[in-house]
Amino acid sequence: MNPLNDAFTSSVAATDVLHLPSHVYEMGEKPRFPAYYNLMKQEYVSARYRLYRSIHEPDAEFVMRDVLMLAGEHEQALGHYTEELRSAFRSAYALFDKIGLFLNEYYRLGVRPRQVAFRRIWGRRTGGGEFVLRDVFQGGKNWLLRGLYFLSKDLFDDAFADTAEPDARDLAGLRHALEHRFVSLLDSDRSDDTEAHRLVGVRSVEAKALRLLKMAREALIYLSLAMHQEEKRRKAARGGDCVGGVPVFRPGRIESFRRKE
Repeated sequence: MNPLNDAFTSSVAATDVLHLPSHVYEMGEKPRFPAYYNLMKQEYVSARYRLYRSIHEPDAEFVMRDVLMLAGEHEQALGHYTEELRSAFRSAYALFDKIGLFLNEYYRLGVRPRQVAFRRIWGRRTGGGEFVLRDVFQGGKNWLLRGLYFLSKDLFDDAFADTAEPDARDLAGLRHALEHRFVSLLDSDRSDDTEAHRLVGVRSVEAKALRLLKMAREALIYLSLAMHQEEKRRKAARGGDCVGGVPVFRPGRIESFRRKE
């Protein structure tokens, strides 16, 4: 997670340097945002590895050894690597609503957690059906936050008819099918789906999962940098590093755990 590796491939860009800035909490408020960001980064990194492993290391067939499978009417691609692929897709998609939860608490939007969705967190519908941005976002000059907002338009939501991403509806439909329907991954693309059973090519799902992970990475970067900008604005507004004697919370660094040989 390093914005530099969007620009060049030097070794300086091959390090993880991205996290949250120093920030302020009220008295009695738990310093929870670094924990939230840790969890999202961990989920992103794990999903990325599962996708890599499903594509490049598909030979962990000991998992399925001696498991009885019957031939059906479809030539299914069966194996543990297909479950790695499904899991990577679902994890990548789930990150966006967690970013919505983060924004809900950080900006104190007051939306009930069960009602939070990344696409809808930015505003509300008026009685006439018009979508209006929340007051906290109106006229904001945080360009990174605007980037996060426009990225949300690349995801489909039933409450919105327009999406910036042409196949956003298909991504959402595949996610729903993976969670609630039967989905057979095939070595070739077919289209004889039923309401209960969807058929989709393995290569198609790989491409969709990779695009979702790219979007998730972009969203996590935007979120961190947008918080940097917001904390600068809040510091200037309150005139210093403390509010009523409450100090700034400066997150410490936790190195990655490595298994001892």
